[in-house]
Amino acid sequence: FSGYNTRWILKILPLLLKEVHRPEHVLLATVMLGANDASTCFQGVPLAEYTANLRAIVQQLRECFTQAHIVVITPPALDNDMWSTQHPGSPPDGRS
Repeated sequence: FSGYNTRWILKILPLLLKEVHRPEHVLLATVMLGANDASTCFQGVPLAEYTANLRAIVQQLRECFTQAHIVVITPPALDNDMWSTQHPGSPPDGRS
């Protein structure tokens, strides 16, 4: 689901989870979202919404995959000062 943000995943997740034939056999689920949420274009969502969406996604996964460990992988932190030093004149948020 490249290009999706947490808002869009939250809308389709119930449909995806219905397609899992044996959820009790799932032992590990990974969630890797956040880069598109942090975008300054149409995909971006406010931080508070991202946090709430991510919590809701994890909750739905826990309810479906009761035996699974849920691993959340978020984008790395950005050091604004380091970025500005190494990329003068180019803001870290991608805006010109």
